[in-house]
Amino acid sequence: MAVQADIIEALRRFAEDAAGEAVKTGQLGQDGGIAMQPVTGYGDFTSLNRLNHRRILTVSFLAKSKDQMHAYSVLCDIGNALQTTTSFAVGNILSADIRSDSALVGKDGDFWIYSMTAAVRIII
Repeated sequence: MAVQADIIEALRRFAEDAAGEAVKTGQLGQDGGIAMQPVTGYGDFTSLNRLNHRRILTVSFLAKSKDQMHAYSVLCDIGNALQTTTSFAVGNILSADIRSDSALVGKDGDFWIYSMTAAVRIII
């Protein structure tokens, strides 16, 4: 099931505000930065009359930096903001939970790479 582009863009902007720096959708750049990608989705709830649906969208966040603490903490900042917000810019985003805290993926030359996974509950 396709997820609307406005949901992805709203999550990207939300992450950018939380991180205080640019977040792009897609792959990490060669020179570092923060990237997010919708990975998968699955059904969470369907009403008996089949008119109301909730889905969980799994979103992967990656940070790449020469400063290990920055790569780790910027994802923590995004995760904390997602977990604690009570309102999203797009009305069909209900809530978000962190499924995998900021964790080391590895190194790419001088760069540290960290990842975090969020489960975003949406109404469709």
